Amino acid sequence: SDARSFSINKRCCEKLALTFYDQKNILKYKIGVISLAADLVMIAHFLLAAFVTTGFVAIPIGYKFGWSLAQNRRLRICHASLMGFITAETIVGLACPLTVLEHSLRGDSPPQSFVSYWIKRILYWDLPHEIFIAVYFLCFAWVVFLWKWFPPEARMP
Repeated sequence: SDARSFSINKRCCEKLALTFYDQKNILKYKIGVISLAADLVMIAHFLLAAFVTTGFVAIPIGYKFGWSLAQNRRLRICHASLMGFITAETIVGLACPLTVLEHSLRGDSPPQSFVSYWIKRILYWDLPHEIFIAVYFLCFAWVVFLWKWFPPEARMP
């Protein structure tokens, strides 16, 4: 009877340990998937920031050399709209929706990959809110200046 009881208890403990091990692996998997989703959001955020930033320089240079992308009306509307949105949300004190999404996915854990670590260092700066308002306002003013002095093609293709 004691040997049978010991055998049953041993099997129960083994099943519990296996269940705990499985739950631990499932949790690791879920955390990995969520971390990957947060990294993908951060990469998309970085690409949008790179698009806007590159446009500040590429539009006048491209206009001078006759690049069609620099005069593409849809691309220029997208560029100006993004910069306008970024400026407006900063002025009213809202965080970027992509930042909010990434932080809600990631929580308190830091970026897991090498690339995400460096993108975070490039993308997020710890400066006073007023600095961002001034910088984004100047960037938006530059976009308006670019629209006036380097206008896109008159009609959409």
